[in-house]
Amino acid sequence: MTSGNAKEVLQMVRQGPPNPRDLKPVVPKPEESAMSLYNERLAALAKENIAEISEAEMKGQAAKVAEKDKEKEKETDIAEDNSFVYDDYGNKMRNIHGSRARRKKVEARCTPMDMAELLMLNYVEQRVVLRPGKLEVVYRSINSSDAMFAFSQIEKEKGSALMVAYKIGRLNLTLSLVSINSQKFDPIKIDNKIDPVLFQAKYEKICSFPEDLLVDLIVNYQWFTERVKELSVDDESIINF
Repeated sequence: MTSGNAKEVLQMVRQGPPNPRDLKPVVPKPEESAMSLYNERLAALAKENIAEISEAEMKGQAAKVAEKDKEKEKETDIAEDNSFVYDDYGNKMRNIHGSRARRKKVEARCTPMDMAELLMLNYVEQRVVLRPGKLEVVYRSINSSDAMFAFSQIEKEKGSALMVAYKIGRLNLTLSLVSINSQKFDPIKIDNKIDPVLFQAKYEKICSFPEDLLVDLIVNYQWFTERVKELSVDDESIINF
């Protein structure tokens, strides 16, 4: 309610209903009495007041909803960050390489992939920028023959399950990595078949990289394979998960 309306209501309440003798005969219409005019004006002012209060309440409720949405979004971001993980002994560790927050940033910089390329060439490549201006790689999807070759190498491994998991990641990198910072690796295939000698040479070169770098490359390779899988279920080219 405006200050003018408030003063008018207060004045009308203080004065009470008007004395018919004080009213000019020409003001009321035949069907209207002085009392009805008085009541109608009070009702109009009350309605206006309610409208103003309702608008204020709506704004207040909207502000509360927006605040709750912000809090929920913040909680979601924290949950999806996944910056910390726990080892087998319950020790809290910082998940530097594989956090969901980092994955979103990395995948936002990936080049799009096309299902047509996968069907025509039997593979698809994607440039993945791990650190802008410092580190980027190109991954190539592997086919069934490549995967079988990797499994054949694992069959020769007589170590523990941990050793097998440790080695399979490096074998997959040997199959998939095309280049690092525009420096291409030598091919490992002859007539579209993997040459064991060429493969071993590339494998040893990759294994000579710093361990932390290899872990990061393996994590991003796993993300890359998930994006490739989604090509077969998504009609559009994808980047993000």
